[in-house]
Amino acid sequence: GPRTGTDGAISFFGCDAAHTVDAVESFLSAKLGKRDGEMVVYYMSGVNPAMDDRIVKLFGHVGLRSYTTAGPLMQRIRRYKSEADIAMFQRAADISKCCFEQAFRATRPGLSEHHIFNVMEFEARLHGAQRLAYPPVIAGGG
Repeated sequence: GPRTGTDGAISFFGCDAAHTVDAVESFLSAKLGKRDGEMVVYYMSGVNPAMDDRIVKLFGHVGLRSYTTAGPLMQRIRRYKSEADIAMFQRAADISKCCFEQAFRATRPGLSEHHIFNVMEFEARLHGAQRLAYPPVIAGGG
């Protein structure tokens, strides 16, 4: 599938901003350096030990005495779904099903992965999606 990069992440995922991993120190220093008084910072450690070391050093550098792990908070938030959330998830699943069905129908020998990706994206938009939720991984070969 396609790589989004920082520019693509903004347009593809609809986020406000995107930064490279190399820019994490400068980005967080700017954000954390502007705080007045105490601040609660949530960080999920344990996923990438090398990044954890960089982040913890940065927290010390900007005078942040502690941070709170994001895991328990995220698990509590994920537990509760409104009726609107459930309806949205069902609609997304229905659209995704249509995308895969059309991709299966369109697939034939000699067709490129790029073509199948476009079939899926077209189908998603045809059914009202603003964009794909994630770039589908499409691979072919013998």
